[in-house]
Amino acid sequence: MEWRQLRALVEVFKQGSFSKAAHELNLTQSTVSKSVSQLEDELGIALVDRTGQGCRPTGGGEIVNRHAMTLLQGYQKLVVELDELRWLNRGSLRLGLQLLGQNAQFAEVFAGFRKAYPNIEIHLVEDSGTVLTQMLLEGELELATLLVPHGDEFDSDIRDHRKVEFCALLPPQHALAGREAVSLAALAKESFIFYGEGSRMGQSLVEACKKNGFTPKITAHSAHVEFIAELVSQGLGVAVVPNEIPARLNCDDVAVVPLSVDDPFCSVTIAWRKGSRLSHAANAWLALSRAQM
Repeated sequence: MEWRQLRALVEVFKQGSFSKAAHELNLTQSTVSKSVSQLEDELGIALVDRTGQGCRPTGGGEIVNRHAMTLLQGYQKLVVELDELRWLNRGSLRLGLQLLGQNAQFAEVFAGFRKAYPNIEIHLVEDSGTVLTQMLLEGELELATLLVPHGDEFDSDIRDHRKVEFCALLPPQHALAGREAVSLAALAKESFIFYGEGSRMGQSLVEACKKNGFTPKITAHSAHVEFIAELVSQGLGVAVVPNEIPARLNCDDVAVVPLSVDDPFCSVTIAWRKGSRLSHAANAWLALSRAQM
């Protein structure tokens, strides 16, 4: 059973003849007749009473015609809704955001997307990279910010890679606390408090320290930046965190010094699950993100 067969049958009953139906459908009469005959053969029952003048439905034809009209109306609604999705007049987008110093850029894209596509509903999840990675894998998110390099199970566009700016959190009486900037090499003899045990950001920081001639001595890990700042204020070590972190904390008890690096050791990008077919809304977000870089 095909849509063209149902459309032909409904039009034949509506017009009362094969010739008029063919005219309305912009088809030949033989094509319409063949479509209806194929439908009758498939269903194993006569649908059109051809014995008198005009074309009237048989008992079976009345049943098929009633259901066919419902199906065709549903199909038309389906096409309209898909067109709305295609032209971004409706739909939703599920996004994941790590708090890694990219909020200003992300907010700019968010605002631009909302202005361009006001009818697209955005569901935003703010969480750690570990949580967002799992949500991407399970299909709960369509796009999310991940650190580069990310796992092979994800795709991203190199045009959308953005460096993460970092700062050092130091005890207030630290000898480096008054500097305008501090390098990783200057922290070589310090004890470090790392953000997130086993995190990709932590791994990137370790690699950056090694490039600067030392392996960092790690005294603690924590996924809570407030606790990290408290440990730093108590003199248990120093921390290297994204620039935006201190702005979200009460950092009166720690010194915040920009981190000076020759090459960014950490970048973030918008990623998606490899092999997934992105929605029109997701592709529009990526295009806008690249345009505003």
